[in-house]
Amino acid sequence: MTHQITMEGKYKNRYDVTLLVNGLPLVQIELKRRGLEMKEAFNQTNRYHRHSFSAGYGLFGYLQLFVISNGVNTKYYANNPVNRRDFKQTFFWADEDNKKISQLSAFAEAFLEKCTLSKMITKYIVLHESDQLLMALRPYQFYAVERIVERVQNTTKNGYIWHTTGSGKTLTSFKAAQILTQSPHVHKVVFVVDRKDLDFQTIKEFNSFQEGSVDATTNTATLVKQFENDTPLIVTTLQKLNTAISSPRHLKAMEGLREKRMVFIFDECHRSQFGETHKRITDFFGNVQMFGFTGTPIFAENAAKNALGRPAASLASGSRRVQPAKFGRPSLKPTTQKPAIRSPTSPQFLTSLYSRQQLN
Repeated sequence: MTHQITMEGKYKNRYDVTLLVNGLPLVQIELKRRGLEMKEAFNQTNRYHRHSFSAGYGLFGYLQLFVISNGVNTKYYANNPVNRRDFKQTFFWADEDNKKISQLSAFAEAFLEKCTLSKMITKYIVLHESDQLLMALRPYQFYAVERIVERVQNTTKNGYIWHTTGSGKTLTSFKAAQILTQSPHVHKVVFVVDRKDLDFQTIKEFNSFQEGSVDATTNTATLVKQFENDTPLIVTTLQKLNTAISSPRHLKAMEGLREKRMVFIFDECHRSQFGETHKRITDFFGNVQMFGFTGTPIFAENAAKNALGRPAASLASGSRRVQPAKFGRPSLKPTTQKPAIRSPTSPQFLTSLYSRQQLN
């Protein structure tokens, strides 16, 4: 970490704090005194970009993240062309209980901790291929993906993510699927939607995050071929999946997948993960983990009942149930504690820099 770097381009600028990773400036922090609007710091980083970031062999073109703070409020956002930045795309960080972290020192302790920051830069910034924009995941997306990956690595339990409309569910599910396809322990990741229009829409959105990441399953025969070949990520409808495991013409090809380690991610699982279809999937695949995304989780008080008056089978039933979350944050709880590794970006150092700036 360094501070007060001076670069001269169209104008001479002196940057507040720069975090370097392997010698490259990847995070730029702009500090304003207490009482000033956060947007002043946002606008200043834009001016730096126009006036001097291209100087010095364009080293600051490697920036991935900006952090802006007035001491009381602190936010982060991804680096994008100045004319395509929007203050609405700056985010507060939060802890795993969805408690906002706004104070600079607390933000530095949590977000700038070296393990968290390295994960954000290497895993949780996504290039939207269609729009050619960087997208930094919000905290609840970060924790949701972390818990899914952690659960797959350490357990065989299922779970669900209780999200809200407009919370970026597609980006969360894509990132979880992308990371899991890179695991040597997972044979395939299957993202299941319940309508054909959502099948097309999801494939389009997934491919906008990573071009060519998903091949369309135009019919059940295509889906079965994708199960047989080395396609790592499949997006399909519940209806095609149901046909693939119940139609006699496909059973021979699907038989070898019964015990393969796979992860199924269900979109709007409250609509699809109950009754005979759910039972057929769980009976056929003996070694899969299932994760559902829902805005309307089903609990005992609102569950459909079967003929015996008992709750119908569901994704979160029995011993595999995961406690719900509130306000769109992830429902999967960590199974292990993070090691207490202190960051070289000490909150005390940032606070002292901020205090000196207030005196200047």
